[in-house]
Amino acid sequence: MLEGIVARVLECRPNLRVVRGSAKHGVAAAAAESHARVVVMSGRNPSNLKDVDASLAGAAGLSVLVLNRDGAWACLHALTLATERLDDLSADKVLRVVDGAVAAGPAG
Repeated sequence: MLEGIVARVLECRPNLRVVRGSAKHGVAAAAAESHARVVVMSGRNPSNLKDVDASLAGAAGLSVLVLNRDGAWACLHALTLATERLDDLSADKVLRVVDGAVAAGPAG
């Protein structure tokens, strides 16, 4: 129910596309499949990502070293976790932080 309310607020933004679906294969897989930049969920303790989705929390801090085929060079991709607590859940505040996350674009 809460996700639906927030989704309706986000749908008013032309730069955001709200997709509803199942995360039966995990939130990360669902987000990747839909090319999502923001996922809306609810949980008992929002400040603890492990309580909300253990696989996402487990990916935080993971680094992935990707070598090119001939071994001439590589890239290290570090997945980081940044948390911002929102005590103001007004539509304006939610839109502001989501717009900021979307504007930041994908890392790398």
